[in-house]
This record gives sequence, structure tokens and C-alpha cells, in this order.
Amino acid sequence: MKNVALTLLVIIIMAIGCNTSNDIIDDTASAHLRDYTGLDGCGWVIELSDGTKLEPLNLDAFNFTPTDGMAIELTYTEQPMGSICMVGKTVDIVTLIVK
Repeated sequence: MKNVALTLLVIIIMAIGCNTSNDIIDDTASAHLRDYTGLDGCGWVIELSDGTKLEPLNLDAFNFTPTDGMAIELTYTEQPMGSICMVGKTVDIVTLIVK
């Protein structure tokens, strides 16, 4: 009986700990790359068409040479973590298309 209760408790904790919110932005967002390397702790920042700024954690995972003002389309997942730059939300890029 103790094993069953322990197993049930583990399953409940795992279910509660799972992220059930939809963090992935399903729509492709239009954006531009901005070079913020002049600011302390900053690098490349993505500026969405509505002015929202994103700090990509995995931009180097994509095979391209970023340039300031480069037009892109992307999907991303928000990552709730802090950054030194602190100009926008930290995100993992899921897809990236250079226009």
C-alpha cells in the first residue's frame, strides 16, 4: 500500500510540475535584428514589428551571419530567466527565416 501511495504522490507532483501554459508562439512573427553589443551584457536583440524586444538565447544555433536591421521571421518559446542586458523577454528561437 505504501508503494502505491508513493507512486501516486510522485505522479501528482510530476503533473503539477509540468508546464501546461502555451509558451510557444504559434504565429510566425516579423522582426528585425538589432545589434546591442554596445550596451553592457547585450548582444543581438530581436525587435518585433510591434516594438517588443526579445533576447534570444540560441541565435548562434542558426547558420547565418546576423547584421543590424536584418529582416527575419521567427517562432519562439519564452524562457522565464533573467539576463544581464534586461531589454526584453528571454526566448529560445524555434524557427528563423531570413527575409
